[in-house]
Amino acid sequence: MEDCDVDILVQYTKDKQITLFTISRIMCSLNKLLYRRVDVVEDEGLLPFAAESVNHDKMLIYERKIWTDFSINQVIAK
Repeated sequence: MEDCDVDILVQYTKDKQITLFTISRIMCSLNKLLYRRVDVVEDEGLLPFAAESVNHDKMLIYERKIWTDFSINQVIAK
């Protein structure tokens, strides 16, 4: 168990520019925090043969709600 890595499946906000430097910083920070090797994989970059296994084992650890003007106005009106 000590040698296991941590795989993080991510979805980036479409309007943000995510560079390889940003991804590298995320991975290095998580490596230090968790004392394990961390791999960051984009949801869209997941290979088909791995999708079934990943979908079976994945766990949501953070979700950001994305609001549009329509949904904000709808909430304010209630």
